[in-house]
Amino acid sequence: MKLKSIIYGMTPILLASCIGEDIEVVPDPIITSESVSFDRKLTSIAVDETFKLDVKVNGRILNADNEQFDLDFSSNDETIATIDEIGNVTPQEGSVGKKVTLSATLTPITTDSESEPIVETDEITIGLVTISENEASLFTDTNNNGTTDDEVADIISNGYDPKITINENISEIDINQENDISLSAIFQNRKNEIENIEFVWSSDNENILTINSEGVINAVSKGTTTVKVSAEFEGETISSKEKTITVSEETVIITPDPVEEPVETKTIIGSGSLISNSSYTVNGSFEIFTENGKNFISLSDDFSARGLPDLVLYLSNSPTSNAGAPIVASPETNNDRPVALTGSGAQTFEIPASINPEEFQNVLLFCRRFTQKVGFGVINR
Repeated sequence: MKLKSIIYGMTPILLASCIGEDIEVVPDPIITSESVSFDRKLTSIAVDETFKLDVKVNGRILNADNEQFDLDFSSNDETIATIDEIGNVTPQEGSVGKKVTLSATLTPITTDSESEPIVETDEITIGLVTISENEASLFTDTNNNGTTDDEVADIISNGYDPKITINENISEIDINQENDISLSAIFQNRKNEIENIEFVWSSDNENILTINSEGVINAVSKGTTTVKVSAEFEGETISSKEKTITVSEETVIITPDPVEEPVETKTIIGSGSLISNSSYTVNGSFEIFTENGKNFISLSDDFSARGLPDLVLYLSNSPTSNAGAPIVASPETNNDRPVALTGSGAQTFEIPASINPEEFQNVLLFCRRFTQKVGFGVINR
């Protein structure tokens, strides 16, 4: 629940945009309670992360050194989470599943004796992942049937269900094939991030085929069986879905329909649509490809993330966090990134040779100045 008091008239205040330019903004003479808010709605914060909250007045970030208000942040229980003088929120050990109320108090700097402080509050749960209620609904509503409050609360407190996915789409192998055919898999932890873990491969019928610890398949006799891969995680066994494989006299590897390649040397690595995971509108799609021995990422003609300067494009294994994620495009240029990222339109960026796009599952858009996640796209291969 949010608690807001009466808000009083303001003279012009000085705000900073994402790109660091000073902009003089003249608000309406009377500021209503809806004019003050936190810059983002966080339903939960991961217990091992620190997040920065800013205060908005009339949709603009309020500088700590503004001349209109004294700005003070506070937590109603610092054993759950603390918030410092500039809005950095730090969850405390042992606080998972607990709720804390964070407040920002704006005291008008005025000689008017009737002026009173303005208070903005928000209740946040400490969880294993940082996620909003909309994001939780987005990732769990696979059947478009809606997500219950209990399901959202479970994701916030316990994270995503760990899962293993087999990468290859092999359904049939030749009993006489000479080259090794192998399977690989990825494990996604409770933050939905890829994590290295020891796999155990198994065949349901080793009289038809066997599979070793490296995922290499050996055909024994004609027939059909299933294989799966498992791993131990947090004291439990996590298993992939079973994959049905037929041993026959002909190998059939099912692949997606080929994408028309405008350049003979161009190979598509992955693609996807960009969607918003914030209050900002994001449109468009992306494509990752290899051309003449180099990797690139391109944004479509209809790409748009307007109103957010200082946009940064990452490759990430999380749809919500840029922790440890490499930057592939930004507003500034350097030797690795000679092309500047803009907020709309078609654009293509070379991915530095030190970054392997095959190792990542998502494209992530961030507003760097405000450490604000803007949107993401799952890399479909």
